[in-house]
Amino acid sequence: MLRILAMVAPILLPSWRFFKVIAPSPRLEWRLLDQETGAGVLWHPFRARPKKLAIRSLLWRVFWNPHWNETLFLVTCAERIAVHGDERAIEELRRRISADFAASGMRGRFLFRLVFVSRAPKGLCKEVLYISDPFTVQATP
Repeated sequence: MLRILAMVAPILLPSWRFFKVIAPSPRLEWRLLDQETGAGVLWHPFRARPKKLAIRSLLWRVFWNPHWNETLFLVTCAERIAVHGDERAIEELRRRISADFAASGMRGRFLFRLVFVSRAPKGLCKEVLYISDPFTVQATP
């Protein structure tokens, strides 16, 4: 009985020391490369959060939000790249970004990057941590 209580206790009484370190989380951004020059123009946030949510949508997301769970997984992959340069995490990000773009009908050559945003005395400071190699996305029929 004590063993069961020891296993259930962390669920019922979470520790405030859940995270070893609290640090900025990397943001994932993407860029479409020009077909002729191979240069990109603007970086866009990948799966940007909506500016506003209706109360009904917000309440529904508390109970059912698989899209957000996958986005949290992408953040975990980005953190692995930031800390260890994990090749499997890089490939997983490339695969999931490609799948999202192909499903929405986007195609072409893309880059993604990881950016840390922090506050500095003069405003926000962006530090680019990683830029991927170009990868091609074909639209799915």
